[in-house]
Amino acid sequence: MFDEIEIMIKDLIFPKQCFSCRTWGNFICSECESGLKVQTFQRCIVCQKPSLSGWTHPKCKKRYAPERLISIFDYHSKVVSSLINTGKSGLVPEIFSDLAFIAARKIKIRDEQIWKYILCPIPQTKSKARWRGFNQAELIARVLSKHFSLAVDNILVKPKATRQQKELNKEQRASNLRSAFSVSLGPIPKQVILVDDITTTGSTFLEATIVLKRAGVKSVWCIAIAQD
Repeated sequence: MFDEIEIMIKDLIFPKQCFSCRTWGNFICSECESGLKVQTFQRCIVCQKPSLSGWTHPKCKKRYAPERLISIFDYHSKVVSSLINTGKSGLVPEIFSDLAFIAARKIKIRDEQIWKYILCPIPQTKSKARWRGFNQAELIARVLSKHFSLAVDNILVKPKATRQQKELNKEQRASNLRSAFSVSLGPIPKQVILVDDITTTGSTFLEATIVLKRAGVKSVWCIAIAQD
């Protein structure tokens, strides 16, 4: 109830405007929602080549690789990139919740075992979380949690600060994140869905999966709102 009141107050003080047509009411209005550029195909997270429903190719599947990657929107779409960049740089957390709500309705998961999975947002360092005031991956995970009736568990932590991934090439991205994540204390689930806002080379998901599987997780899926 208090969350709903807070949202109402924010909407009154800082009304939302559609990033596409500039009408007031939502960051993406219902008419422009259909114009968001959705990924035309899913990719294998290891080789980044087209893959049926995002499943990791058998030839790419290694012991600590994720089983699946699902990305919803094309980051190269002007509206999608504007939303994500404004949400981060402008410190507008509601953008990620709204975008995740739209994305959740577009995710097609036909798997009767989905209820066994828990959602795990890609973590930030404590200092970055304090500076920004929110973790966009966690906001997205909370929306997906309601849509799919799955629990959210912050089993990953990021004790080590790293350079921004967007500044680096593929090889640098992988080395930049090495040993960046660790598992928090507590029970380790067997099936995990990692959640983040953007994926490019998949380095973040790949490194997080290595940490999870070494800790005892058996299956890891990855969901990103946008594919760069």
